[in-house]
Amino acid sequence: MSADLRSGFRDWVGLTNAADSSMEDWFASAEDWLATMEDRYATKEDWLASLKDRCAARLRIGILKDWLAPMEDWCAG
Repeated sequence: MSADLRSGFRDWVGLTNAADSSMEDWFASAEDWLATMEDRYATKEDWLASLKDRCAARLRIGILKDWLAPMEDWCAG
């Protein structure tokens, strides 16, 4: 193998290794970003579940008040 061919091959290998490293770095940052988005989504899901529970509790209290109002009138009257 000639010296030029060996040098060219080494340059090509170095270039592909640099490209692989660059791709790994890019994917690592993309994975970090994705993990952050998953955490934010989970937080929003928890917040929405809590909001749903609070709204359901208020609805139950409202229904009880509507149901108890005639009973209170009847007891008072």
